[in-house]
Amino acid sequence: MVSNPKIPILRKVFDEKTLFNIFTIKNWIQGIKDEKLRYFFLTALLSVVDNVAYAKKGGGFLRLTPDKEIADIKDVIFTKVNEMVIDIDIDHRNIENNVDSNVFWGDARKICFSEEAFDAIITSPPPILIDMITRGYIF
Repeated sequence: MVSNPKIPILRKVFDEKTLFNIFTIKNWIQGIKDEKLRYFFLTALLSVVDNVAYAKKGGGFLRLTPDKEIADIKDVIFTKVNEMVIDIDIDHRNIENNVDSNVFWGDARKICFSEEAFDAIITSPPPILIDMITRGYIF
């Protein structure tokens, strides 16, 4: 049985159903034995949490947005996982077509490359989670 943590900020940022579903999904992910697969799903979850929160990052702080329309986390994460699978498929097709692409895992602040080295950079976690995580590692 999943129980929602008694962390006050979470109760302000998420409704009960969404919070329950986030932790249900998180617990399911933690049970995945394959580390790469577990991190894949955890990345998906972390990347969508800000879409289902009654908050947004503003001015370096977490701003509550109680009137924000919130989607169902199950629909949002399902869509995100599908997008990520498509991205992986596209990356494999790029490899077959000799398109050069690389993924670097680590702290971007500690990786040194020339400015011309990248066409795109994707970072995680999303900004809203940085505030939440640094305020007490709630997830």
